[in-house]
Amino acid sequence: MAQSMLSIKQRLNTVASIRKITNAMKLIAASRLVRLQGNLRGAKHYQAGMDACLQACLASVDFAKNPATPSCMRINESERDLYIVVTSNLGLCGAYNAEIFRLLEGRLTDRDDAIFIGEHGLRHFETAVGHAYEDFLHLGDTLAFAEVNRFRHFADHLYLQERYRTVYIAYTEPVNSIVTKPVIKKLFPLIPQEDTSRIPPQIDFDPNPVSVADQIVPHWLDAELYCCLLSAAVSEQTCRRNSMDSATDSADDLMKELRLQVNKMRQQRITQEITEVVSGSSRS
Repeated sequence: MAQSMLSIKQRLNTVASIRKITNAMKLIAASRLVRLQGNLRGAKHYQAGMDACLQACLASVDFAKNPATPSCMRINESERDLYIVVTSNLGLCGAYNAEIFRLLEGRLTDRDDAIFIGEHGLRHFETAVGHAYEDFLHLGDTLAFAEVNRFRHFADHLYLQERYRTVYIAYTEPVNSIVTKPVIKKLFPLIPQEDTSRIPPQIDFDPNPVSVADQIVPHWLDAELYCCLLSAAVSEQTCRRNSMDSATDSADDLMKELRLQVNKMRQQRITQEITEVVSGSSRS
């Protein structure tokens, strides 16, 4: 019994140490989440303004009369698609990566190429795609706008070279403080919005809307990619905070159970010793 109690105490100490780690990781994830949520709110305001400018340019072009087409709307004669897959580099974030994998299963084939941001996505899909780009694998670690701009140049160059028919980005969008949702968004070719009610009328473009659209598209794509990557980062920290919170609660429950076992065993030992004392005194 003494050995059994000792093993339970050792397990209790181990669980207590693990609880300290999971609780610290929960607090770190919560702190990062608050900072990233503030950055995402600001980025979404900027992205909405850029989107409105771009849609105003595209809505001002009569494509039936104007043979010129903005580069973002050109249809490439290619049979391959390019996917930008955003996952995490670290683990312990619940079902964050698994949801992206489930969304892309059966959709990514060896006829497609992929740019991977995050090591988990690369390890899972590296053999499933035709070519895996690893140039920006750790872009999500810093999320510096300058690095996002460099990544945009890389992805934009691939599309303008007419290597790919369509460019998609697969990432996770935060719904609220608990729920996240994996989404796939098409970046190119860009389709103008059908609802033009929010677009300001009577805008003059110099020299013409097509040229202005070509100038706006890089800045629009910077804002779009930055928002997507920030959304993925917010979702990752949300999943990690919730996962570590659940792990901490489970550790608390297990520690209560182990303490109860130790107390029961101590009580049994005390009762047994009292019984032995009483039995010895009765025989004497």
